[in-house]
Amino acid sequence: MTKPLSDAVVFAVDDEEAILALLQRVLKGVCRLETFSNTDAAFAAAKASPPDLFLLDYRMPGRTGAELLAALRASGIKSPVVFLTAYPEEEGLKNAVGADDVLWISAKPFDAAHLKSQVSMALSLARLRTTRL
Repeated sequence: MTKPLSDAVVFAVDDEEAILALLQRVLKGVCRLETFSNTDAAFAAAKASPPDLFLLDYRMPGRTGAELLAALRASGIKSPVVFLTAYPEEEGLKNAVGADDVLWISAKPFDAAHLKSQVSMALSLARLRTTRL
């Protein structure tokens, strides 16, 4: 029997504490959300126990969300990704969807109901992919 989506683990990585707090409120009951304000901590946690889904800020100081994604993939972590960004038209993001299991891009500021729906759909897609393998 598969676990309910609300038991799925999602890692949110964003350098803005206010965004992480908002994600905690918005996604309460949708999933088990673990938040990280820097990519190094998220990478270490993912290596220890990969989540079902990543919510990654695209632009962060130090290592960006895209650089974190590259490091995750290089280490064999294949969890799908939703990028959260205030810059959805940025050149690097235009080709991101569909590559490296990036499911889509969610623009900041985001609509709470829409983000809940995106996370639920992303978790459902991730579950379908793993059950078909």
